[in-house]
Parts: sequence; C-alpha cells; structure tokens
Amino acid sequence: MRTRNLITDLYRQRRIPSGVGKISLRGQNSRQLEPLWSSGSIDDEKTKGVFSICLIPAYLDLQPHQDMGLSIRTGKQTNFGYAIELGDKFNPETYLREQLRGNYRNLRKRISRLESCFDIRYELFYGDIGQQEYDQLMEQLYKMISIRFGERRQRHDMIADWEQILSESLEKIRKGHASLFVIRAGGKPIDISLNYHFGRILYGGLSSYDTNFSKFGLGAIEKTKLLEWCADNGYRFMDFGYGDLPYKKEWGNLVYRFKYLVGFDAGNPFVSLVGHAEYSRLRFREFLKSLGVNRVLRNLKNRVRPGLPVDSSYSEMAAYSRESVEVPVVLSGLREINPEDYPGFPLERAVNDFVYTTTEHRSGIRLFEFSGEPNTFLTLGQRHAEKVRFDP
Repeated sequence: MRTRNLITDLYRQRRIPSGVGKISLRGQNSRQLEPLWSSGSIDDEKTKGVFSICLIPAYLDLQPHQDMGLSIRTGKQTNFGYAIELGDKFNPETYLREQLRGNYRNLRKRISRLESCFDIRYELFYGDIGQQEYDQLMEQLYKMISIRFGERRQRHDMIADWEQILSESLEKIRKGHASLFVIRAGGKPIDISLNYHFGRILYGGLSSYDTNFSKFGLGAIEKTKLLEWCADNGYRFMDFGYGDLPYKKEWGNLVYRFKYLVGFDAGNPFVSLVGHAEYSRLRFREFLKSLGVNRVLRNLKNRVRPGLPVDSSYSEMAAYSRESVEVPVVLSGLREINPEDYPGFPLERAVNDFVYTTTEHRSGIRLFEFSGEPNTFLTLGQRHAEKVRFDP
C-alpha cells in the first residue's frame, strides 16, 4: 500500500501518486472540468495494490487509470483550504477593493509609502535564474525565516526540509514548476517567496520578509503583486494552502474542504480487505479530528517539547520608544553612525518606522548617537526628526 499527501506530491515534488491516470481542474461556479494532466505527461508508479491519497483540494478532480479496474472510496477531511479563484475577466484591483473592503485603502497606502520611501523593484524568477542569484536569494530567505520566527519564538514547519528544498528548487524554477518572487529596496531583498506552479494553479510554498520593514505590511504587498501576475498570465487559482490563518480568510474567495481517496483492486480478496481497512482508518481518523483530539495531542506534545525558535539569537529584540523633535536640530554633541555598527539594537527597524510615519525617502535619513544619553539616538530627515530610546 502506498500513502501520499497530494499537496506535497503534486505541487512541491511534481509527482503524480500511484494509480492516478488523470487530473482535472474544477471551478467553483462551473461543472466543466479543465484537463490538467493525463497519464504519460509525468512519470507515475502504477500499482495493482492499494493507494491512499490525502489532502486533495476540492477544486481538483482525480481519476484512476482506466485500465486498472480499481475500486475507489472517497471522503471529506476536516482540514480546510483557502484560495483565490480567478474567474473570467478577473480584475485584481476590483477584486481586492471588494474582498478587503475597509482594509483595501490601508493596503494601497502601504504600497504607496513603500514605493515612495524606497527605490522598489519587483522581480519574479520563473523559467530562468542563475546559480549565484539563486544561492543568494535562498540564503536571504533562510535568514529572513530565522529572524522572523526567532523573534516569535516559534519553529517554522518546513525548516526541517530546508536542505531538500534548497537542492531541488533551482531546477524546478528553470523548468517552470516553481518561482521566486522578490521585492527589493535599493537592490536589497526585503521579501522573498518560493511558489509552486501546476497548470494554471499557483500554490504558495515558503515566504518571509525583512522584519525591519514590518510597518509596511510586506506580506500583503507580496500577495497583491502575485495576484496581479496570476491575472496577467491566465491563472485560475492562487492557493494559500491549508492552515486556519486570518489572512487566508480575508483574502480568499474560496474556502474548501480537502478530500481523501483510497483505490484498490476489488478483484483481489486480500487487496480488497486492505483497501477497506485503509478507508475505515481514514474515516476514523477524520472522526477523531472532528472531535478535536488532534489539537489536544498537539498541545500535549508542545508542552513536553515546546517549539523552539529557528535561531535563538534573534529571539530577543530590544524595545524602543520614539519622540518627535523639532527641526532644525542642533547637531553639536551628536555623532553620526551607521545602523550596522550597533547590532544589539534594531536601529534599521526604528529608521524604517520613522520613514513610514514621515513618508520621507530612506536615502535622505541620517542617524546620530547622543553622547550624554546611553541607548539614545536621533533619526534626522529632511523635514522631520525624532529621538529613539532603547530600553536597557
């Protein structure tokens, strides 16, 4: 018997589970199926035994190999997925205005401020990327994940598979099976996401951002730009995957339940017995999940072995207060510095917070240290200034 997770197999591994002969796309408001793959397009592992597939998105229709005479049993899982379904004549601007409602203006404000305060460039590497560029971006992505989740004292679910992701993603990008989306400020990557492509589906894989830019809502800007790319390139679905997170409910117009499928040769008594046993096991597992047993077990596991940050060196971030200062400022007794010279303080984040508030361009900002006040700095722009004081 072979058990498969379709999300991992199809999107990340680009592998068709055993026994599947055809995959089609099913729109929410259409009964017509759009062919995505049929046997022969991608190598598969045909088997006369039992195959069990979980986490099948509701918008995908899986058909077994016609020549295998398989008996199929299906059921719904308690897991929910979230996606944006792009219909005919889909307009991203109209969709976001109607979907986000009151938050739409805030999104546009953040995009405007990011682009006016920094020299911003958006890039999507899809079908071609150099080795050096790839290595640098993946190194930055890993660092962003480490810092972001380290500050939250959480472990990232996919970090254990990092070496495999790193070794396989370059070829996937070059083949058009994956892509890297990058937001650069002054040439420096501040947001990176690794996404997977299958047919006209974009599936979000792995993303993070520079936490020094937290005020600008880079995650929302990333999703906006990817949605625009999907619309420009005729995509049907932008899938956020499973996991009950608030942003998925806010952005998605499609909430679906995952399915599971068990196929087996009913003509073989032993195989048939195993197939029915597997189907019963999955039904019972989903019943327990519906009662919340999985959440209880997960909480117990976390108490025994609490989740650790990816890198504990990033887990403590000094807090700071900000106070406006009238301009012009007398600079006597102040020493101009670079944020990089004080790694113990999140000075770059404080400067970016100042930039977001004042809408001044980052290139015109200077940073000074007060000689008579420990842990205190001055952020000076063309029109504004403020004192930043870090807690001891």
